[in-house]
Amino acid sequence: MHSIRVQFFFAVLDGDGSQRIVMGRRCHLTPRKLPAGIYLKVDSLLDEENGWLDNGALIVEYGFHVESIVVPNVIWEFNFHEKLMRCDKERDLIRFKCPEDPGIFLHAHRLLLAFHSSYLKSTCEAECDSFCRETIECVQIAFGVKIRLEESNPIVILHMARELGLRNVIRYCERVLIEEVDLNSLISEFKLTAKYKMNHYLAHLLKRFGGINQRKLADILYGVGIENMSSEFMKQCTKHFFDNAKTRFM
Repeated sequence: MHSIRVQFFFAVLDGDGSQRIVMGRRCHLTPRKLPAGIYLKVDSLLDEENGWLDNGALIVEYGFHVESIVVPNVIWEFNFHEKLMRCDKERDLIRFKCPEDPGIFLHAHRLLLAFHSSYLKSTCEAECDSFCRETIECVQIAFGVKIRLEESNPIVILHMARELGLRNVIRYCERVLIEEVDLNSLISEFKLTAKYKMNHYLAHLLKRFGGINQRKLADILYGVGIENMSSEFMKQCTKHFFDNAKTRFM
């Protein structure tokens, strides 16, 4: 059974329309645990002298927002498809939009995203190429969810993370790539490393490459292009060549 974390709100109104009793809280929903408001005696509510009724009607306001849910592989995921409850101030909310899907948005708290991205710190709205699986997973990873990327394309997630300035997402994808490095496509891996400035992944590639066939490594780096390399990328590669040089200096 799924476990769902919700935020809910209850308010019982006076006969004049003002909120007399207000309650809001968070809880985990299960088949045996449901959100509960405040217990009131029916006799007290129906007594007109107590002022609960408006022309004989009892008015109750309520709202629910699903914040997160446990998916089948026992990982919590956040719900970004609905606007956050009690988050009316624009400075507290970042909205993601897509030109291909006008009217459809993703909503997320600003504070954590702004911590990881200077770009998101200065805007209330960000644009995405599309609302595919990888787009949502990028935001999930930014919030600390450990997504399993077996069925996803890390390259798409890396592209979005770079556009949004989410370095923590790039680091997460970097760890995944280190675990699943494909040595049969080294030129592509080195280009990927240079493009997204993944220095840890570069160190891993150079270590896996070893000290043999330095000419092949030089050809790969020539294919990457020096104009695409960061200073840290060039430093690591230069150190690798010196550490594995066969020439002895007298």
